[in-house]
Amino acid sequence: MLLLPVVLVLAACHSKTKANAPEVRPVRTVVAAKRQAGETTVLTGHVEAENEVALAFRISGRMIEQIETERKEGREAWNAVIEATLSRFRPIMLTAISTVLGLIPIAPTIFWGPMAYAIMGGFLAGTAITLIFLPALYVAWFRVKKAPVR
Repeated sequence: MLLLPVVLVLAACHSKTKANAPEVRPVRTVVAAKRQAGETTVLTGHVEAENEVALAFRISGRMIEQIETERKEGREAWNAVIEATLSRFRPIMLTAISTVLGLIPIAPTIFWGPMAYAIMGGFLAGTAITLIFLPALYVAWFRVKKAPVR
């Protein structure tokens, strides 16, 4: 008899809503192993390629978001594109450079080398697309006219 109320209380405590899973962030790590004097230092790297692709798409989205924010602040469209591109230049370049530098240690290996070169090339191409092609596409798509010189 005492078991029934305990079961009812425990059933009432069960939460039916699920907690949202934390956002998965890309992980880039480079580890330098400690060696004795005169031995070669080994750098090992770990890159999650799927997350790197997702990161590239988020970066492009942030660029468009920044352009829209600049326009809402009252800048002309042409100047908003330029300001947004310049303000996003540093984070985009640091992301791309850190990824490429993190992949250099595994690039010469037989097994991981082709993947490393593919990711490095993709990130360098994606960086060029984000910093050059994306602003140009925005200007062309929305027919932004060059701001008059004052």
